[in-house]
Amino acid sequence: MTTADPSPRPVRDPSSTQSMPKSASGGLLGNLQIGTKLALNTALLLVPLGVVVGLVVSQQNQDIRFAQTERGGVTYLVPLSNLLQNVQKHRGASSGLLGGNASFKQTVTDSAAAASTALTQLEAVSKSGDNFALSADIAKLRSDWEALKGDVDKGNITAAQSFTLHTSLISEGVLGIISKVGNRSNLILDPSLDSYYTMNPLINILPNLAEQIGQARGTTVRIAGAKKLTSEDNVNLQLLLRQASTRLEDLQRNFGFAGDANPAVKAQLEAASKQAELDVNGLISLYNTQVFQSGGIKSSAQSLFAAATGPLDNLFKLYNQTSGVLDKLLQDRVSSLQRNQLLTLAFVLAAILLALLVVALIARSITRPVRQLVNVVGRVGRGDLSQQATVSTNDEIGTLARQVNSSIDLLRETGRRNVEELERSKQLQSNIGEFLGVTMDISGGDLTKRGKVTEDVLGNVVDSINVMAEELGYTLKDVRSVAKQVGNGSSSVLTSTQSITSSAENTALATAQVAQDVRDVSQSISRMASDATEASEAAQEALEAASLGQQAVDSTLTGMQSIRREVQSISKRIKSLGDRSLEISEIVDTISRISAQTNLLALNAAIEASGAGAAGSRFAVVADEVRKLAESSSQATGRIAGLIKTVQNEVTEVVASVEDGTREVEEGYRVASVAGERLRELSTIAQISARFAQQISSGATEQVAGVARVGEAVGRIAQATELAKISVLEGKSEAEKLQTLAGQLNENLARFQLPA
Repeated sequence: MTTADPSPRPVRDPSSTQSMPKSASGGLLGNLQIGTKLALNTALLLVPLGVVVGLVVSQQNQDIRFAQTERGGVTYLVPLSNLLQNVQKHRGASSGLLGGNASFKQTVTDSAAAASTALTQLEAVSKSGDNFALSADIAKLRSDWEALKGDVDKGNITAAQSFTLHTSLISEGVLGIISKVGNRSNLILDPSLDSYYTMNPLINILPNLAEQIGQARGTTVRIAGAKKLTSEDNVNLQLLLRQASTRLEDLQRNFGFAGDANPAVKAQLEAASKQAELDVNGLISLYNTQVFQSGGIKSSAQSLFAAATGPLDNLFKLYNQTSGVLDKLLQDRVSSLQRNQLLTLAFVLAAILLALLVVALIARSITRPVRQLVNVVGRVGRGDLSQQATVSTNDEIGTLARQVNSSIDLLRETGRRNVEELERSKQLQSNIGEFLGVTMDISGGDLTKRGKVTEDVLGNVVDSINVMAEELGYTLKDVRSVAKQVGNGSSSVLTSTQSITSSAENTALATAQVAQDVRDVSQSISRMASDATEASEAAQEALEAASLGQQAVDSTLTGMQSIRREVQSISKRIKSLGDRSLEISEIVDTISRISAQTNLLALNAAIEASGAGAAGSRFAVVADEVRKLAESSSQATGRIAGLIKTVQNEVTEVVASVEDGTREVEEGYRVASVAGERLRELSTIAQISARFAQQISSGATEQVAGVARVGEAVGRIAQATELAKISVLEGKSEAEKLQTLAGQLNENLARFQLPA
């Protein structure tokens, strides 16, 4: 046996243990200071703000460029209106001059010069910045104008040709360029109500209104010399004046919308628009009295020209005034957008500066106490527990500082306790060394030894072991006495078990023979029960088959009943279809009669047309086409009548077939009903047979169960006998072992020194 070393072992001081710092795993951000992180966070927050500001400024720049592009288009409108005014005046004067009225010569010269000047101004505007790709259109307009002016000056064309060429030049040239200016300068897409309804008269209404009045002026001057108004001229003039009246209503409506959106526009344009309305309505009234209702043109060409020139000049004056108002609106919008852009940038810059100042203050309020806290924790980590963190805030950092102070206090208390525990552990080590000697003696078998009881934790253990050793000594004394008694009793038990073993063997043989007889009887009764069960199952299957047959017959009856109803319904529908075919036949007869009458009418019309001569030739063609159509209709109705007759015959055959099917269904339904009655009688007989077979099977099953219970009882007796035999043999074996163990126990107890 190995003897334990009684010398005390040193106790490890817990305060001397230092935990190894774990490596940082915060990645790139974990290596940055708090101030740097706050600055980075601020920069990231400023990025979307910068994007938003950029988008806002970009949208504002787009709006500014949009309005500036519109202003560029307005610069084209004044020279275009001057050009339109003078080309129209040149058209009217040229119609009079080429019609033989020499008094229009000076007007032709003056208007041609003014038109050329306006065209030069338009070319200058285009050359200063052709933002709308109008150079080619203006060059073509110049070429067409010079050619037309030369033809008029040389008298190479008639008054009607001059009127047509001037009108084409205006509609395709001047008005076309005005329309392109409106489209390419975004004027027609203006987003503001006041400027949009100010722009729309300039692009769409006033030029067309002036052109309609100008065409009316040129037409009256051209036909004034004839003193007679033809029907064609009358229609054209009526149409032009009606269109002018409609345009005038559109003009006043647009100016009204613009005035509602911006009262300043109404104040600037209301007087001129009212005057233009009065002039145009007065001109229309003049034409109604002097041209349309007089039966001939009573006024001279000069007076008609002058009467129309005044309203036209006022319209172009309104046009130029409206252009100025629109340019002012667009200029104000550009100034407002630029001012809003500067205000936006100033506001954003001030917001950014304020945000940076707030972030700097927040960063300072965070980093300063964090640095102080890190300094205190570093000194504590080096062993200086006299430090205390300064708590100056109530936020998370203040809470952390209070927790650090609590941890420092806890470390101080832990250090003091560790010193006391070290002293106690040294004393305990000494007491343990002394007690180890006592335990070694007790383990050697000397139960008279006792340990020294101290006041520490070991004292309770020593006292318990002393009590245990004392109790163990007394117990072993009792065990020695009992071992002797067990040795004597085991000899008596061994003798008794030998006689019990012989009796148990005889009982087991007799019980086995009885069990074999019971099993034979049980097998015989089981075979009889099995036969009865099979008979019962066969009867039950016959009953189920009869039931299934009855269900099938019932289902067949139900299905045949449904078929009978469906066949009757089909028969009714087919008869209804036959009635409809008769109605269709009547309609076809009506169409046939109409075709015959139409053919007769077409023949009469052809006869009348041939009698009318050349004037009725076209009507004869129409009558011939109508006759052909009537013949085609008659042929088609004949084919339809034949098809309907065939359908009627087939419907009659189908009706007869359906009625035969109905009779066959009725006969099948009767036969199925008789079969159902026979199956119900068979089901009753099968039920009686199944009931008798079930009773026989139940009786045989009960007999099998009774014999089985007898067999089980005999089997249990045999098992109990066998178990008793085994138990007796085991008891004999255990008695022999007990006798052996009692001897060994006495030998082992002899080595202990027990108290007296």
